[in-house]
Amino acid sequence: MNILIISESFILKEALSTLFKEKFKNINIKKEKDVKNLSKDIGMYGMAIIDIREKCNFDLNIISNIKENNKRIKVIIYNLYKDEEICIKSIRNGADAYITDIEDKEDFGYIINKIMSGGNFYDPFVVQKAMNKKEFNCNNDITIRENEVIDEIAKGLSNREIASRLGVTEYTVKKHITNILYKLNLRNRQDIIIYINNLS
Repeated sequence: MNILIISESFILKEALSTLFKEKFKNINIKKEKDVKNLSKDIGMYGMAIIDIREKCNFDLNIISNIKENNKRIKVIIYNLYKDEEICIKSIRNGADAYITDIEDKEDFGYIINKIMSGGNFYDPFVVQKAMNKKEFNCNNDITIRENEVIDEIAKGLSNREIASRLGVTEYTVKKHITNILYKLNLRNRQDIIIYINNLS
């Protein structure tokens, strides 16, 4: 697998390279200092990790541009500063993950495996922080259980993980999600996350 790491920090680029080389075999890593240096051969990469330090210096629309040019690529946004606006915009533009500081290698491995398996991971602390600023129960048609499912979706959990947390079957979770999408006129799980963060 070809991995692209974009960061102004030499230390971060080297640390991520080391972690990936420890975890995976047969990988090629390219390191860039600036997102502006993105080469036209973006289609060759299976994963891109973008370190965002200051939102004013980065156009998050680049995420959707990358996705348009490579449907298979997994885009991970790394933001040490836990900026809610960057988190929301990253999700809106199609990022597969938004991560902040990671405490140990096991957590890092879990997140990467989840993303490579087709899942998402959005830092639950930042997402919850954004949710706490919103009036979440503005739609009276959404049940208490559906609100709980939405909360878990916002954390990037899979149907199986949600079922385990709530003590229900995966089928029940899928049914709740179908009802949520219908009631809120949304298309998919990502829309649910965006909906949460756009509530006023």
